[in-house]
Amino acid sequence: MSRELRRRPVALAAALLLSVSSGHAGEKKMLPSEPQSLLHALPTPSKAEWPPDAQRTFIRNKLQPVGVRDVIFLGNCTPIDALDPALPPEVLAALWDYAWDAPRSVSLHDAIAQPGGGFAPVLVTRAGGTLTVRVGAATTWPDPPDRAALIARYGLAGVVDGDTIWSDLELVALDRALATMGPTERAIKGLTFRRDHNEPGGNWGVFHEDRTTPTVYLLDDSAWHAGAQGFDGDVDAPLPEVSTTLLHELGHAFAAHPRRAAWERLTVEMVLHEALKAQHAAWLADNKVYLAAFADWRARWDVSVAPATRAPEAWPGLNDESAALIRAAAGLRARTDALNALEQSTQQCQAALGEQLLTHDVLDAYAAVPGAVPGPTGYAATHVKESFAEAFRLWHLDPDALRALSPGVADWFARGGHLAAHDASAARIQAVIASHCAH
Repeated sequence: MSRELRRRPVALAAALLLSVSSGHAGEKKMLPSEPQSLLHALPTPSKAEWPPDAQRTFIRNKLQPVGVRDVIFLGNCTPIDALDPALPPEVLAALWDYAWDAPRSVSLHDAIAQPGGGFAPVLVTRAGGTLTVRVGAATTWPDPPDRAALIARYGLAGVVDGDTIWSDLELVALDRALATMGPTERAIKGLTFRRDHNEPGGNWGVFHEDRTTPTVYLLDDSAWHAGAQGFDGDVDAPLPEVSTTLLHELGHAFAAHPRRAAWERLTVEMVLHEALKAQHAAWLADNKVYLAAFADWRARWDVSVAPATRAPEAWPGLNDESAALIRAAAGLRARTDALNALEQSTQQCQAALGEQLLTHDVLDAYAAVPGAVPGPTGYAATHVKESFAEAFRLWHLDPDALRALSPGVADWFARGGHLAAHDASAARIQAVIASHCAH
């Protein structure tokens, strides 16, 4: 029987990859050869091909070779060789799923469908030779939030439909993903969240940093994405599994956020540049008028002083015109000097802003943490920005797994290292703007 809600393993970085991703995926995809769970709500008399005793035997045999000695169920330690025959179906199903990934997993989120609807969230974690199994209350997802309220609550620029629409569950996931972030993290306001289709095999999410409309795209690469959802986070406060993708992309947005001030100022500079172009065009037109007036005055002056056409009576008026032309020339020179100075200043400002747009202070601070790179997951090894995004989403959804995989990184997040790096970067960029863009 197929699982209605699929499992969520967090893999050891040094283990075989459980996923194949590209771009800003932030998502796990099972390899074609990886076994799918045959359990749904077992053991049951109707599932004779997998009787409870056979399943417990399989679990014991799979877990023993990888150093798992004990299993803690809600605070009671039970040896692997004596798994409780009365284990709830949710626990047995989760342990079965974990057994497939035990050599390479430190945690697994399993959403076990319930006969009456909804699911029971089960979290299996490993620390050394001990597994801890936590089972949450059977739950269903709430009604979706109102989009306008969602936008107002988090200061978003929009939650928009692209070539497909947001599902109710995806809106719930967006609300809960944003709610897991602290006040400084949520300072990345002005984001647009857009729902689009995607080519099969492509990314599940992408963050586009843009100087006017930074956007998180939630994508899909199969019909499965829209039809089946597991959970992530804590069993007592579960989030829809698509929150994993959203928090990964929010990690990208957070790391890039200090540069927003540089992008916004660059937008101002681009408007100023267009204004300077218009002023320069006006100066050229005025200068053309001046040159024509000067040429006309010079022709009449030459006539008035020539022996054959000498006309002293015209000289006072021509002298007045000459004075006016001199004043006009001075005005044109002053405008030229002002335009040149402003153009030079804007060029210096744009150059300084360009340097700031190439900085990655948050990523640099993260990369300096021992054990941060290549990262806590296989996908994190593709680039330091993906490593940070994966660590960011794990810190919010599964901090115990992050600590097991990268204890130094977990400590860095715990003491607010990412917040300090963000704030220091924002302050430095503001100082550069004040010193180079004061025109």
